Amino acid sequence: MKEDKATRIWKIISPPIVYLFIQMIVELVVAIAAVFLELTGIYKKYGLIKDSSAVVEKIRYLVEQNATYTVALSAFTVIVIFGRTMLLSGRKYNKIESSDIFPVVFFAVMLSLAVSNLISAIQIDNIYGSYENTSGNLLQGNIIYRLAAIGILTPVAEEIIYRGLVYDRAKKEFGTINAMIVSSAAFGIFHFNLVQGIYAFLIGMAFAWFYEKFGSLSVSIFMHMAINIVAVLLDYYGVTAITENSLVIRIVLMLAEFAAAAYTFEIINKKSDKKRGI
Repeated sequence: MKEDKATRIWKIISPPIVYLFIQMIVELVVAIAAVFLELTGIYKKYGLIKDSSAVVEKIRYLVEQNATYTVALSAFTVIVIFGRTMLLSGRKYNKIESSDIFPVVFFAVMLSLAVSNLISAIQIDNIYGSYENTSGNLLQGNIIYRLAAIGILTPVAEEIIYRGLVYDRAKKEFGTINAMIVSSAAFGIFHFNLVQGIYAFLIGMAFAWFYEKFGSLSVSIFMHMAINIVAVLLDYYGVTAITENSLVIRIVLMLAEFAAAAYTFEIINKKSDKKRGI
């Protein structure tokens, strides 16, 4: 039976909505656990609660401190649920050669850093809240947990959602270019922050382009992983803090990063064309 247009559109937009719902449920569970543990501890130590505002602030702090674990659990749940959906869809992917991984990953990292510096240079972050501030809760805690949650699990989950499902379904409905825009727009919108939204849209377009070019979800996953891992490491070693207060340094870095990304992009295209005999 042929599905109507409304049903097909819903199938395109529903994966991010379900992902958001899963995140909300996990956050609620974490919040309830924090409330229970905090109230139990206070009662055992002091008896009846006298300062409710202090308790609420402590609970909020505990929830923020556990943001990395919340993200990891949400991402793992999404991988299990939607990974199975993709397997059942019968979608076949091309195998990517190991020699293609490094240039694609290098391009992704350079483009990511360049876009971040561009956003900072034009001071969108000063008006609407910086990328560093909005993602600060995720860049806290044990470095191994951060790398696992943000560098591995989240990229796999988000690429399954936005490229593996949203893009593929949108492509059938709207065509390749429109599918790139739709999937990247959804990727940006569901970050719920203007700065991160602009950044995610631009990077999402690159993910979608390479996903289409190589016909392999592993390509966009590797790109996404590399970007997130570099972001975590730069924050951990304080590199971001060194450059964020100097506009001149950011502009110089941005130009160098854009140049490196453009050069790598040209190399990737030439290699791809040579393989195809063009």
